[in-house]
This record gives sequence, C-alpha cells and structure tokens, in this order.
Amino acid sequence: MLEGLNVLADITSAVISTIVAIPLESGSSLIKRKIEKRTLKKKIRKRAEFLKQKYKDNFERLDKKNKGSLYAWLKEERTIKRILSFCNAEDTDNISKEQMQNCKESFFKDAFNMAQIYDSNEKEELRVVLNDLFQYVDDLFWKALDEKDVFFYKKFLSETRRSTSAIIQEMQYHGSFAEYIDNQKVLQEVPFKLDYRSGKIPFVGRESEFEEIDAFRASNEQVSWWAVIGKGGSGKSRLVYEYIKKNLDLPDWKMCFLHDDFFNRLDGKYKNWNIWTYDKNLLLVVDYVQRYAKEVAQWIELLSRNNSIKKKIRILLLERTDGEKSLWIREGFETSVLAELNYGKDKKGFLQLQPLENDLIQFAMKYAEKNKKQISEADAIDAWNKLKTIDPDTRILYFIMILEAIFNNGPWRNWNRNDLAGYIVQREQEDIAIRFENNNDMIRSFNKLLAFCTATKELPIFELPQSLPEFIKNEVKEISNNARDKHELCALMQLEDGILQPFTPDIIGEYMVLYIIDQYILDQKEKEQFIRNLWIYDSDNFIFFVYRLLEDKMDDESYNDITKLMLFDAIPYDNIYVIEKYSQLMYGLIAIGDLNQILIYVQTLKKLYHNNPLDKIICYSYAYGLFNLSCKQEMPGRKETTEKLAQLASENAGNEEIQTTYAMGLFNLSNKQELAERKETMGKLAQLASENAGNGEIQTTYAKGLVNLSSKQELPEIKETIGKLAQLASENAGNEGIQTEYAKGLFNLSSKQELPEIKETAGKLAQLASENAGNGEIQTAYAKGLVNLSNKQGLPERKETTGKLAQLASENAGSGEIQTAYAMGLVNLSCEQGLP
Repeated sequence: MLEGLNVLADITSAVISTIVAIPLESGSSLIKRKIEKRTLKKKIRKRAEFLKQKYKDNFERLDKKNKGSLYAWLKEERTIKRILSFCNAEDTDNISKEQMQNCKESFFKDAFNMAQIYDSNEKEELRVVLNDLFQYVDDLFWKALDEKDVFFYKKFLSETRRSTSAIIQEMQYHGSFAEYIDNQKVLQEVPFKLDYRSGKIPFVGRESEFEEIDAFRASNEQVSWWAVIGKGGSGKSRLVYEYIKKNLDLPDWKMCFLHDDFFNRLDGKYKNWNIWTYDKNLLLVVDYVQRYAKEVAQWIELLSRNNSIKKKIRILLLERTDGEKSLWIREGFETSVLAELNYGKDKKGFLQLQPLENDLIQFAMKYAEKNKKQISEADAIDAWNKLKTIDPDTRILYFIMILEAIFNNGPWRNWNRNDLAGYIVQREQEDIAIRFENNNDMIRSFNKLLAFCTATKELPIFELPQSLPEFIKNEVKEISNNARDKHELCALMQLEDGILQPFTPDIIGEYMVLYIIDQYILDQKEKEQFIRNLWIYDSDNFIFFVYRLLEDKMDDESYNDITKLMLFDAIPYDNIYVIEKYSQLMYGLIAIGDLNQILIYVQTLKKLYHNNPLDKIICYSYAYGLFNLSCKQEMPGRKETTEKLAQLASENAGNEEIQTTYAMGLFNLSNKQELAERKETMGKLAQLASENAGNGEIQTTYAKGLVNLSSKQELPEIKETIGKLAQLASENAGNEGIQTEYAKGLFNLSSKQELPEIKETAGKLAQLASENAGNGEIQTAYAKGLVNLSNKQGLPERKETTGKLAQLASENAGSGEIQTAYAMGLVNLSCEQGLP
C-alpha cells in the first residue's frame, strides 16, 4: 500500500476511537449501546473503503510531496487530534471561523516544514491534498451517522463540551509560546567546520562556568536574566551549547536558543503572545543580544508583569561587552525593573568568560584525534605560545586556526591573526570550487550570495524575500539553472531546510565577506553598489556586522578600500531609516576606535546631525558619540567636547536623553578636574538636576558627582556636600542608585571626622544598610565606615564595633570587600588588646 493510504488508515482508526468513545442515548441499555457502537464501527469502516477509492488519486500525490518526515508527523497523536478538531469545530459555538482558519494555517506551515517543501507551487499542491484529508475525516465523522446519532453527538458536544475543550486546548497551543518552544531545535549541526555546532571541535574545561549557570538556574526568582560576556571567538556560544547538551535529560527543564524570528523588530513572535505558560522550567538563550536589545528588554519586562507564569524562566544573554558604555545595556537594560531581575545585580556581575589556558594542550590533542591528525605535545605548546603573541585574550578560535595550519604544514609561525583567518578562508574557497566542479560562473554567484547573507541574515533560497536586490535574485537563478534538481542545489549550496546560512564563526565570516568583495566584485562601482544594497536591504543586521568586523580588527590594510566603502562612501544618505542606523554604528565605533578614528566618526556624526537636526535618533547618536569621545580624552580636549555637549543640550532642551548624556559628560569632566574647577562643573550639574527633577538618571549622575567632589574636600566643605547628598537621597527615596551614592558619601565623610561626629555618621550608614539589606555596595560602605569608626575608638567601644563588623561579614559571606573590612577591624582591635 502506498504510504499516503497508510496515513488514511491510521487516521480512520483514530476517528473511530473518538466517535465510539462518546456515549449515545443515555437511557438505552448497556447491551443496546454495545450493539449500536459495533454497528457504527462497521458503517464507518464501510464508508472508509468507499472514501479511499474516492480520494485515492489525491493521496497518491501525497507520496510525491514528502521529502522529509511528513508521514511520521501525520501519524503522531497530537497531529491526529489537530485534524479531528478541524472536522467538528464548526458544530460548536465557541470556535470562530477566523480562529479555525488560523489554526489550519498553522497546521499547513508545520506540514510544509515536515515535508521539506519550500517552493510556493509545491506548497499550494500540498495544501490542496491536506484540505482533502480534512474533508475525508469530516465525511467519516458525520456522514456515517444517521440523523438520530447526529442529534445525540451534537447534544453531547454542546452539553459536556468535552470535545470542544480539546479543540480549545489545541487552538490555544497552535501559534502559542509553548508551541514555539516545542519547535525549537535544541542541537543542530552546521556545515562550517570551525563553527561551534559542527561536531568537529572537542569541548574541554569550563566546569566552574557550568556550576555558575547551575546556580543561576537554581535561584529562587520566578523570572530572572543574566549574561555571559567575552570577546568574539572566546567560546560563549559553545559554552552554553554544551551546557544544554549536558542537561538534555533533565525532566523539569527545557533549554534552547531563541532565534531572530522571536525578536524581529517588525513581526517578532513575542509581540503575538501575552501568555507565557510552559509545562517545564525554561532556560532560554539569546545570542548577539545587541541586535535586539530593546526588544529583549521589553520582553523580559513583559514577563515580570505576567501572572500566567507558573514555572521558572531563566534568560541567558550572550554578548561581547559589559558595563554602562556597552550598546546593549544602554538600549533598555538600565531600567529599574530589569536591574531588579538581573541575577548578578548584587555581587556576581555577569559571567565573564576566561581563557582556557591550562586546558588548551589537552584540547589540541583531542582536536587532532577528532580530525584524524597528529600533533606532538611540543607543537601543541608552541601553538599555545604563538597564540599568546598574536592574541592577548588567548581566544580558543585563534588556537583552532593555528592547529589547522599545523595540520596542513602552513607557515603559521610567521602569521598574524588576519593571516590565519585568510588561510582558513582560502581553504574554504577551495572546498567551494570542488563542490561546484570549478564552474567559475557558479562559484562567483555563490560567493556573492554567501557574502550577502553573512553580512546580513540567512537567505531562504526557495522563497526569496521581495525586498532582496534584483542582482542577488539573479545570482540565485544562475546557480538554480545550472543545478540538475533541488536536491543537488541544496547539496551544492549546503542549504539547511532550503536556507543559506551566514558563514560562521563570526571572525572568519567577517574576513570571508571582505575576501569575496575583493576577489569576486572587481569593479569599484560594483563594490560600492553591493555594499549600498547591504545597507538598504538589512541595515539592522549590517551595522552589527560592520561593528564586529572593526571590533575584531579584521580590516587589515589590504581591505582598507572596502571598509571605507562600508563606513562612508557607499552609504545611502537619502534613506533616513538607514541613516539613523548608520548614526548608531558611528557612536558605537567611537567606543572601540583609536583617537584618530574617533575624531573622524564624531565629525561624521556632527555632519549627520546638522543635516537632520530634528531627528531624535541622530541627535542622540551625536550626543552619545561626544560622550564616548570625552571618555578617551585628557584635558583640555575633554573640556572642549563637554562644551559641545552643552551646546547640543541647549538646542534640544526638551530631549531627556540629550540632557542625560550632557549630565554624564559633566560627571566625566569632573573626574579629571582639580577641586576649584570641579566645583564649577558641579554647579552646572546641580543646575541640570534642578531643571530635570523627574529624571532619575540625571539625579543619580549628580549624586555620583557629589561623591567625587567630597573625595577632594576637607571639613567643613565635605559636610556641605554630604548635606546636599542627604537632601537628594531624601527626595529620591526609591532610587537605589542615589541611596548607594549617599552611602559612599557618608563613608567619605567618616574618613575626615573625629569622635563623636563619626559615631553619628556611622549611625546613618547603619540605618541606610538596614533599609537596603540586599544592596552589596551599601553594605560595603557601611563596613568601611565601621572600620573608620573603630580606628578612633578605645578598647570597649572598638570591641562593640568589631562585633557589628563580624555580623556584617557573616551576612555577606560572598563579598570580598566586606571580609577585608572585617579583617582590618580585627587588626584594629588586636592593636588595643593585651596578649591573652
């Protein structure tokens, strides 16, 4: 029997089981009901034979459509339940036609994926067959019944809502967050050998990092997030990937990566849901969080307010940078709600990935064995020493590149990082040439496609986006026309589910794009047009590609003309959306460039601002670019830059972000000033804080400035400054940042005081610490204040103070600073004690 007809037989049995499970006339005898059900079964079987002949040709076509796991999926109990729900839903009152259509569309989409069908015509043909399948089940469900049976079945459905509840449950599941999580592939191999998912790279070490993530999962909060940070190529993604592999069998947890479609700015999945129920605890990983920082932050805040969550949700973010200057922190994660949900907010900070170091020799041996190569321990040690000379961060990816060069007898001892990346790219190009049998036209077309999607996003070859540039569509046609069939096309292009994936890992992908543009797009005008199209097609992703490329220093001298096009000459200045994204790239680059580059970027931002003075995004980019510049400058350059920020703030008086950035600039300036100038700067910051009383960030920045000022002052000036801090803390009782700065200011004051004033200050610190028991910085300030107090006391009082320090150290066992303060207190006490 054809497999398509086998599917019909399975579904027929499921329909019979469903129907005969429903009781008929309640007053009838048990024997009568048994006879009726037996008769009903025969009628359905007989009708099934008739319908099989009717639909035979349709389902023979089904055999030609399945290139994947369609049949196995159609036979699954959950799938059969979905099909059954389609046939009886219209006979219930609480399922609308619109809901039913949405449910069917979700079913079709799943079927296309299971059949591995991506062509729109083939999809339409399969849709017709599946609609016939629904009609077949509908015929079985109702047409085999006489009028009396139909009456009782409908009456039963109406009264008990048993079947309706099942339908509602299925309807709630389809298109839901739970269904999305169920459909995520946990483990997935990719064709690129050096990608962390390739299966070609061993995994060593990281036991302590696994323990840290275990602790994150085990924490008590319902919803919390954390971040793993480290430079590109350090192993962040691999760490979490292996952690998920190790914990696949945990019965109470589901762990997976969330992909671009979840957070896509226009139609991200998270926007469709307000229910976040799942039957297991979740560890959800977001890689490259910067691409969707605002969306991720918005989603986490949604979770924090949602009452539907019954299990734990842990969100683990992977990014390269940390701290206030990082783009992703600035774009939404600085809010108080998100700060409160941060697992590392008190003591831990983020999980900073450290170099493997001692594990690398073991890694080299395992890597050689896995790739059927040989390497001596001496060569492995030489490779480790070479890594230390070319990469101060000793990243695992560069070590792998060195090993690859050793295995193939490359002159690796004289190479720098870019030489290594170039070598890997050349080897990949040789593989591409072999796959395409040295057909230069196909090789050229494929490389252009590979560069385009690596610099932007994955490319669905059988359903090309409408917005894709025509010349890229033509390159797809060039390869398609030269391939014998779709199977060969998928093999040649190494497509995954019909999709061309960006070349990975990032560092090699960045160099690959530069190489392809240089080697396969020979005309300078064509290069410019290619890069301009990258900006127009997907500026959201392209800005991060360029940012990573420059951060990874892949722009060696041989590709200066290409990076110049990316940064300046190929920008579509008439497209305001692109220009907004471009301005964000510029201010981000200021944080990672050298001073000469930074000055060029700031001038570019200045020009963009003067050409678009009313655009808030460009204005903010220019303001934050000036702030980033000031962080790199010494006096008097920093003073001049802050004056430009002042002018920008004056021109944008109602723009809170600009005022906040100006406040940060003033604080930054004050850090480099002596007391007299610092007072003047603090006067400007005080004025700004007064004009923006409702802006918590500005108030906090003012508080930080007052603390800095107090560190330079003597009594009685410091008293006046701490008085201002006290007033600020009183006016902003709910602002934890200001309370923290007030505690630091009180500690500074205590360093200058004598008894009994220092007792009073220590009392205020004690009160503050009691009100903010979970704030590690305030507890530390209190501990240091107690040490200052003990320095001035005699033996009886010093014992009492050291007792308080002991209690504080016990309550904050994980704080190194508090433990140190306690040790200092013990030393102070011992100095007053006798020998016993």
